[in-house]
Amino acid sequence: MEDAHDAQREEHRCCSRLAVVCQQQRGAHSPSSRQWEFAAAAAAITAAAAITATAAAAAAAAAATASALTYQHLPQQLQQQLQHQQQQQQQQQQLQQQPQQHLQQYQGLIAEAYHHHQ
Repeated sequence: MEDAHDAQREEHRCCSRLAVVCQQQRGAHSPSSRQWEFAAAAAAITAAAAITATAAAAAAAAAATASALTYQHLPQQLQQQLQHQQQQQQQQQQLQQQPQQHLQQYQGLIAEAYHHHQ
């Protein structure tokens, strides 16, 4: 969280610098538009970097909060729903495997019967 505050302060400083540069260039007797453009671009890049750092710090804080949540902290209803869903998935897998198992059993019985006949 401290990183986010640091990034916000840096962003504020960059914007302040940009405002100062703009005022200085406007007040100069012979302003150079190239120098003004360069200074403004440099300040804008620095401000964008600070904004990106703020967003990255916020994303890191959100990720840390999300990873801190564990299965035990879920409400009872969500735990029950999750368990029910897992049971349904297991039942579906068993139902999908049964025909294959039955087919293998029948093939084995047919093979035994064939060998006994010969």
